[in-house]
Amino acid sequence: MKWTATSLKQFDSKIKLAMLSEDYQEKVSVAVEVTMDNGASINYLFVPEEHSLFSLAEDLRISWGPKLRTSKNTEFSISHIEDMPWTQEQLVDLLASLVDLSRWTQPEFKKIKSSGVVPASASYSFNADLPADVINSIMAKASHKAVAQNYARRLSSLPYSHLNSADLVNEAIKATSDIPGCEVTHYTVDMLKDLGAGAFCAVVQGTKDPQGGIVVVKRRTNKTKPIVLVGKGITFDTGGLNLKTDGGLTGMHRDMTGAAVTLGLFKELCYARPDLDLSLYLAIGENMISEKSFLPGDVVEAMNGKTIEIDDTDAEGRLVLYDTLLLAEREILSKKAVVITVATLTGSCVDVAGPRRAVVATNREKLWEVLYAVGKKSAERVVPVPIDDEFEDELKTSLIADSTQNTGHSAEHCYAAAFLASAVNEEKTFIHLDIGGTEFAADGLGLVNTAVTGFGCRFLYQLIDEELSPLTVKKLKKDHHEK
Repeated sequence: MKWTATSLKQFDSKIKLAMLSEDYQEKVSVAVEVTMDNGASINYLFVPEEHSLFSLAEDLRISWGPKLRTSKNTEFSISHIEDMPWTQEQLVDLLASLVDLSRWTQPEFKKIKSSGVVPASASYSFNADLPADVINSIMAKASHKAVAQNYARRLSSLPYSHLNSADLVNEAIKATSDIPGCEVTHYTVDMLKDLGAGAFCAVVQGTKDPQGGIVVVKRRTNKTKPIVLVGKGITFDTGGLNLKTDGGLTGMHRDMTGAAVTLGLFKELCYARPDLDLSLYLAIGENMISEKSFLPGDVVEAMNGKTIEIDDTDAEGRLVLYDTLLLAEREILSKKAVVITVATLTGSCVDVAGPRRAVVATNREKLWEVLYAVGKKSAERVVPVPIDDEFEDELKTSLIADSTQNTGHSAEHCYAAAFLASAVNEEKTFIHLDIGGTEFAADGLGLVNTAVTGFGCRFLYQLIDEELSPLTVKKLKKDHHEK
């Protein structure tokens, strides 16, 4: 693109104004746009070197997201800048992801459509000090992450009138049936009753005709340690007889976001990593009110014979996930397995992490630093919290059952995670991601420009792909040759 005297003068003037601005003086990012003679625009973003990768992601989303949404052709030029806390590879990843995330259109049911046309397709390229194959590889991964996140955003945006438990079951089966090597099973509520999944069935018994259950999808390869994704798919949560109040019912169609995130992630990991031994367990149902609803004080029996005293019917997520984890325990026997739960599980996670970070817990303290680092690198930040034995011990203080389901303490996110961890063989690695505070952000979050975020897809993709099951190229090539 050719610079002319007019465009250079415009650029020089805007740069001087930017450097005099209050934002620049206070070390806030400043965007500058220059319009060329042919109508094309060149956009610059001046970012303070103190910015974290997350702050950079937000700067890019706010400054460039609207332009990328409507642009047909974009070229990103990245030159190496010393002393910055991020790499060119990370910049390519953020920008490539931003293109797809910005172009996503939220489902809407308006008769008169919103203004603003998003082009059917868009192309973008990079000019950077990196080999072409490296750029292409980063762009491919960025696309997988964005597609997973956009898929999760779409499902989470759908109201209950358009996505009930039967719809989510059908969506999960349809979305995975065509993936090569996948085996799909739907355990209906009646089948779960026969299996003794009393914790799960108690939650959904208030629904007139429960059509949910547990959808299991396995893509077993035996080439990596088994990765087991478990997602909470409560398509509407009234709170049960502990009815939500003060506007708490608003947005409860999104209590299935954990299932949306794990389903989107599963699909894209299957396509991106044909070597990965991957399983998906979705706990799907509704927590409704009727004369059949389970009650505070009830005692239910889980699939392993453990009895649980119900303290709060609005703490239903851990009940459906508990039996789902027990089912996974029966079917995934390898002690090398990594079991990951994703759920909008507690409100107390916001108390410790705020609304812009998720809470993560694990039975392997040595993973705390890894989880924290992946959160920073993925621009989806997490706060590790403990799930020591003391949390599980306090859950055993029920006078009439083996365990209580809820303690009512301010650290409920820790007790809930400990409750779930107790369903998993302690020789397996267990990781729990509580997205109760990050699945919705009114002003957007990180690279995402909408209130519905799909939080967790980037973090978990990077965690699995780079830390839990890093790709072994030589092994894959050997296996391919043997075939």
